[in-house]
Amino acid sequence: MAFTGTYEVVDHQDNQEFIQSLGVGAEEAEDRAVSYTEILQEGDDFIWNKCTRTQTHTLKFTLNQECDLHNFNGVNFRGTAVLVGDKVVLQFPSLLYIAAVCGDKLIEHCITNGEDGITMKRVSKRI
Repeated sequence: MAFTGTYEVVDHQDNQEFIQSLGVGAEEAEDRAVSYTEILQEGDDFIWNKCTRTQTHTLKFTLNQECDLHNFNGVNFRGTAVLVGDKVVLQFPSLLYIAAVCGDKLIEHCITNGEDGITMKRVSKRI
């Protein structure tokens, strides 16, 4: 499992509904839409950059070690990224994030918390 690479978004499903469920307005959601993702993996250490039209959101973490993180809203939290099979899984305050590399694609799922969680799926191709 090698995550290192740059991935350009080619498809996403239920993105608008997902973003709205997080309380983000339409204009802000457009600014936050991820265009591409850059990942550097060295063993269990990751640097994960999500690049949008207006910002780059960077997470640095080591698998199975609690660390200081932040979400797109700038909310700081402590979390632990874990590997479940071939997937990186990370619980954010308002959603569960799951990512896997399948061939030359990065497949991401974000699931809002709660009984009626909304799932957004994003597919990116390695460039």
